[in-house]
Amino acid sequence: MRGRYIILDSTVIILEPIFGDNMKKTSKMGLSIGFFLILLSLGLISNSHVTFSQQNDSITQITIEDLIEIPEIMISHDDNFTDYTTSGVGTPEDPYVIENYNITSGGPWGILINGTESGQISVNFIIRNCWITAIDVCILIIDAYPNLVTIDNCTCVNTLGGDGLGIYLVNCDGATIINCKCLNNLHGGMRLDLSDSLWIENNTCSSNGGEGIFIDNASEFCLILNNTCLLNVQWGITNQFSNDNTFRYNNCSNNIVTG
Repeated sequence: MRGRYIILDSTVIILEPIFGDNMKKTSKMGLSIGFFLILLSLGLISNSHVTFSQQNDSITQITIEDLIEIPEIMISHDDNFTDYTTSGVGTPEDPYVIENYNITSGGPWGILINGTESGQISVNFIIRNCWITAIDVCILIIDAYPNLVTIDNCTCVNTLGGDGLGIYLVNCDGATIINCKCLNNLHGGMRLDLSDSLWIENNTCSSNGGEGIFIDNASEFCLILNNTCLLNVQWGITNQFSNDNTFRYNNCSNNIVTG
């Protein structure tokens, strides 16, 4: 059929079909209805954009007031993860998720995941969006199978004794630490021991009593990228007894001993 059409949302609206002179009145009516439908559709589209914008405006960043208060997290077996996780089943595709906790521990550790007793931790897990303080170490992970550990967007502050560390990994090959802050800890921001192929990126380790990031004891083939280590009492980054590590785009400024 010859004529003028508009395709709107997969619907053909006939604006001016051509059948001859005896259809002119019908054509004008169809034209009016077509323009009305177009205006109505534009109004709906406009409203949908307003609603979407309002939804975006309502999204706010998580603050410490939004976190769940808990004194500490202690895990020594794979089965313990379900006591603290909000989702996941421990597989690479669906790891256990420990998130949104405010942990102020009166003991040595805020989060302790120790596979020594059980032989090794053998499930995938993420620690995310947590604020942690403890006397000795805020997050201590020992003996996890390779490529299981991710720590993302956690703040570890104000350790007072013992090792005095924000994050401490021992024998955790392939672990990932990203977007974390380790601040005002007695000795250091992070210590990484006996752990190969780590990915350490976009972390801030500042105002610690020792070094910002300490890589030690044959922790090799690691990537240390885009980290900021400022105002630490000793070194920004220390690499000791460890070979074949890659350091790129790190900012180590205003540390008392050296960058």
